[in-house]
Amino acid sequence: MQYEDQSLYQPVILKTEQPCYEISVCNCMICQKWNGDLLMTFIVENGLSIEGKYYVSYCRYSIWLMRIFYHKYGTHLFSKMFKPESYYANAVLF
Repeated sequence: MQYEDQSLYQPVILKTEQPCYEISVCNCMICQKWNGDLLMTFIVENGLSIEGKYYVSYCRYSIWLMRIFYHKYGTHLFSKMFKPESYYANAVLF
């Protein structure tokens, strides 16, 4: 089964083949800043593809985290953890 999201700010589309069962919640100051409130994410460990890469920006936030967001409005799409490699896709988008 394929899970797909079309962002509120088209044409960015996130896709994964992995079932999205587990949700992670964070209420730290950084997540509140990026999301405007607590951040709820799906944990995707087996790859996340992006259509519309032209519309997204990447910001390496630390040695272990990269933030990916819609560059025109700053909307947080997902974070990429480097070790172990995994993605935290914004659950509100799905």
